[in-house]
Amino acid sequence: MMHLVQQFEYLKIQLEAIKLATNNFANENCIGRGGFGKVYKGELVHYKGKEIVAIKRLDPVFGQGNPEFWREIIMLSLYKHDNIVSLLGFCDESDEKILVYEYASRRSLDSYLNKDDLIWIQRLNICIGAARGLAYLHNPFGTQQRVLHRDIKSSNILLDENWNAKISDLGLSKFGPANQDYTFLVTNGVGTIGYCDPLYMETGLLTKESDVYSFGVVLFEVLCGRLCIGNKNGIHRPLTGLVRQYYSQNKIKEIIFGKIKDEMNPKSLEAFTTIAYRCLSRDLEERPLMTDIVSILESALEYQLELNSFDLKNNPIQSSSYEQGETTQEKSSDVLVLMLCSIGVWEGFYPLRNKWIRLPTIPADECFKHSQQESLAVGSELLVFGRELVGFVIWKYSFIRRQWVRCEGINHPRCLFGSGTLGSISIVAGGFDINGQTIKSAELYDSSTGRWEILPDMHSPRRLCSSFFMDKKFYVIGGMTSSTDSLTCGEEFDLNAKHWRKIDGMYPIIVKKVAQAPPLVAVVSNELYALDYLSSMVKKYDKNKNTWDVLGRLPVKASSMEGWSLVFKACGDRLLVVYVQKSLENASIVLNSWSPKSRIEDGILDWNVLGVKEQESQFVYDCAVMGC
Repeated sequence: MMHLVQQFEYLKIQLEAIKLATNNFANENCIGRGGFGKVYKGELVHYKGKEIVAIKRLDPVFGQGNPEFWREIIMLSLYKHDNIVSLLGFCDESDEKILVYEYASRRSLDSYLNKDDLIWIQRLNICIGAARGLAYLHNPFGTQQRVLHRDIKSSNILLDENWNAKISDLGLSKFGPANQDYTFLVTNGVGTIGYCDPLYMETGLLTKESDVYSFGVVLFEVLCGRLCIGNKNGIHRPLTGLVRQYYSQNKIKEIIFGKIKDEMNPKSLEAFTTIAYRCLSRDLEERPLMTDIVSILESALEYQLELNSFDLKNNPIQSSSYEQGETTQEKSSDVLVLMLCSIGVWEGFYPLRNKWIRLPTIPADECFKHSQQESLAVGSELLVFGRELVGFVIWKYSFIRRQWVRCEGINHPRCLFGSGTLGSISIVAGGFDINGQTIKSAELYDSSTGRWEILPDMHSPRRLCSSFFMDKKFYVIGGMTSSTDSLTCGEEFDLNAKHWRKIDGMYPIIVKKVAQAPPLVAVVSNELYALDYLSSMVKKYDKNKNTWDVLGRLPVKASSMEGWSLVFKACGDRLLVVYVQKSLENASIVLNSWSPKSRIEDGILDWNVLGVKEQESQFVYDCAVMGC
């Protein structure tokens, strides 16, 4: 025991500090209770800093003592994952045994099962997150021992402010050998009635499949909007019995909760119920691995995205099919503006909700973090192009899987290119190649397959150009062929004919500076707009005359460095301008929008402030808009 105390000395927190944080364990600080005692909320200083935390005070009356206490400390110290609750400290003095965790502000999943505002897509994302956490415990990295949780239930799945699922309460867990198809331990049956694997309770043989059974119960709780033990007319009827009855009769839709049955893609429901029902199999060999469950649940989410664009009130992505020519800007109710304003830190802003989020750090080398980065948002993904020591690379963030991975397969790696997105596809054109040569090649990326397709070359090589989709065709305008020669022509690519058409004089705004930014252009409702940063004027392109008409000025305080650090994008049915506003004390990111449908009087555009955020950096390095 002394060895354990010494090993985790850095996690120790004084009892007096905990009493101060909880107002001496006052009832008003109590946020929950369970088979261990009470949980309190408080602000506390720990080894990572000062923050709001959850404080679990063990009560020996409930049967959990020293072994369970130290087991949880060991487990959460060794096994760290985004979907497992983090241990921040502990206290073991004056007969008190207290654990301190990260605070999950939305509490536990069981309290949301029967809430109408928890839509199907959110339920899927929560299930996927919990499945990833449990899959990690069953298949850990860097250790030879897997963890069998033994008490998986909806009340042990916590939710943070972004609805991310966190597996909690590992006090009953057991270690087992990894890298084996079948792991079993002989133990006394423990867990919670309704969730426990019947085979485990009958035989005392604990396997990873025992956790899988419990997780299957949770999946059906999420689907049916009720706890696994129901009480109707004084009769307790387990959910699993109800599920078996209705599933065998092909009537599972009759027990789906509330309004979510009306939201569902049938393929999504089929994938979800099939894998969930396999979890409840009485035959261990028929129960799936947690990694397989993660994969199938992700497929269920992807099927759901095919049916309808995300309800952006709760989710950041919209999906559409380019074959049908549906652009997300025609449907979106909210968007996600993604910005790189500090080195290595991608942040997002929801205008309608006035909410900021931060993406996980890209797991790239230091060279990439400090390189010129360019991005595009396509489907449910953010692609970030940059340079590592090995050369040009692309990192891809999936909002479905909520993780960064390398995006492989591009045939001609490049930088300083133009790009445009239409639903699930994006095209990149021109730029510099790895040898510093200006190129005229173009490639199409399909986010639904993750594949790149080489397109015919443009007429002219160009870099520092801009691209966009308009009227279901792809355009490239502006840019330079050399350090001194700017291009005024544009090029139009027909996706069906696979043909480029040159358009002379499409972009006559010439700067002729080596450091000039790409043209600042955006398409709203199939109309092209440009921002001339030299004159601070917004212009509109006349398709019939191939000319530009001046509309009005930028927000008064918007400025840039030769067009850099100034964002001009489409944002639903509005134009978006993002810039840095500086003062003697600090700098702030300011987002303004203007609707082309609004009246223009004497060249004055009615810009509306969408959001403001203070920051240390005085530059907007890159920006992409998802959902429009």
